Amino acid sequence: PRRDNRSVYYAAELLDGLRVFAHDQNLASEERFEEETARLDAALEQAPAGSASNSAIQRALDAVAQDRVDSQVAATATLEYYYTAKAVLGSQSTIPDCSFVACGDHADCVPADAGVRCQCKPCYIGDGFTCRPVPCAPRTLGSAAPVRGPLPAAYPVVRRQAPGQVGEVQLAVFGQDSEPQLAVVFRDISNGNRASLVIGRLNDMEVDFGNWHPLSTSAAFGLSIAGFPNGRLMLSFRIGLLMNSTSYVMGGVVNRSGDLTARLSAPRPLARGQVESLVMVPLSRSRAVCLHGEGETGRPRGAPRSGGTAQLVEVLPDAVTRVIGRYRFAEGWRVERISATALSPTSLVAAYRAQRCDDPASPESAVSHELAAQWIGMARDGLLIDPHPAGLETERTHMLARDVALVAQDTFAYSYESQREGVAKVAVVHVNNVSHRMTVIGGPEVIARGAVRFLHSVSLPAGAASPMTLTMFQRPQESCFAEVCRVSPEGRLAGCRGIAWADQEIQELSVGRLPDARLAVAYVSMRGTLLYQLLTPLETDAIPG
Repeated sequence: PRRDNRSVYYAAELLDGLRVFAHDQNLASEERFEEETARLDAALEQAPAGSASNSAIQRALDAVAQDRVDSQVAATATLEYYYTAKAVLGSQSTIPDCSFVACGDHADCVPADAGVRCQCKPCYIGDGFTCRPVPCAPRTLGSAAPVRGPLPAAYPVVRRQAPGQVGEVQLAVFGQDSEPQLAVVFRDISNGNRASLVIGRLNDMEVDFGNWHPLSTSAAFGLSIAGFPNGRLMLSFRIGLLMNSTSYVMGGVVNRSGDLTARLSAPRPLARGQVESLVMVPLSRSRAVCLHGEGETGRPRGAPRSGGTAQLVEVLPDAVTRVIGRYRFAEGWRVERISATALSPTSLVAAYRAQRCDDPASPESAVSHELAAQWIGMARDGLLIDPHPAGLETERTHMLARDVALVAQDTFAYSYESQREGVAKVAVVHVNNVSHRMTVIGGPEVIARGAVRFLHSVSLPAGAASPMTLTMFQRPQESCFAEVCRVSPEGRLAGCRGIAWADQEIQELSVGRLPDARLAVAYVSMRGTLLYQLLTPLETDAIPG
């Protein structure tokens, strides 16, 4: 619509009149307060100490001081309204400081050439008063810092603020969006491979960590963690190796005292004979789906593992875990290298490598299922598993590392390593929300060449524009890298761009997305140092395509 300049000019004139009126009223009020304070001070000097009149005059002075403060607050609020309204109207007048302007949601008050101004936060665009979300990709903010925190008594024997040499790390973001927290679990090689948990609280550009919580009294492997909005946690680890191993699950509830501690339940056995880590996907109602391949225990010697297992587990208010149900999928296949991501609060997609267990010469064995994907949904107190898993690149084999991440509603990115080709790829897959059938709508596109030690897909906020994929990977003897691609409405991948977010080669990492669109990364350096780093968004205008 056509802007009526007369209305704008009239509003500006009213605001200028309001400012003059507020200024004059403030001067008059200050003069009255000064006179009244001087009069009461003179009377107080004449009143005997401890007398009733002395007490009454003192109360009157306190009342005058409070009235003065209230008057100053009102004057400041009036000036805040003036400067804010003028700025919204497009005025270039100088705002003295941040106490005189009310910036919009998702905006900060920042210094300007003269005075201050409102500026939208990363991942948002606008005038500082109205900010709308835009899609983002990460860039490095500051240097990596060690995960530190006070140690419990006698743990470990040599007291230090950070673990000496870490072998595994997993990170989860949990809690309310207004006060997100981090939970980091790690295996400390220098302390007998024991596992520990540490809770972190965001402090602007840094993270404050609390006490270490020992999780095991013996060596623990295959760590996993999931967090929930109500402050509950679910953790998993494996004790022992191969046929003698047992996978445990335990719950946690973060204390509301603010001291970054948690109440943990006793570990309970969940599976036996596992070779790989359990994969946990948090859903609604403090429940998570725990995914794993069939274990070594309970099958004839030499017989291959068959199928995968999905267990629905709940964390109760007292941190105790409850196994609601156990379900099988991909029976008759050896399931390994599982990855998963939530599609909604009640559904997920599981990606895995499936290889035939029975007759290798059967016609079905000629079709590769090494890039399988399967829909799993939660219904009341059970799981529904779609019986028709999808397959990508069914003509290829030797598909190793993989990960999946939500890209948009009913759409996810499937990143994977094709070892025989010597490349890493990403594809975009759409899930029909009624039939749950999956269709590849974008890619696969090559995002890296050469061997990769690991790769991780990360969900990025899309806002109102095109969504994006983000895959982090590590090539030997290089700094850790990330590849970002824009996804068109039709699902096509375009404008891919590499981002060198780390300044070193790393062994392992885990990533969580914060409510403000930043990414929290916990990783292990080649020397075994446990580090964390916050990545802030980079506007997609900087990504070609």
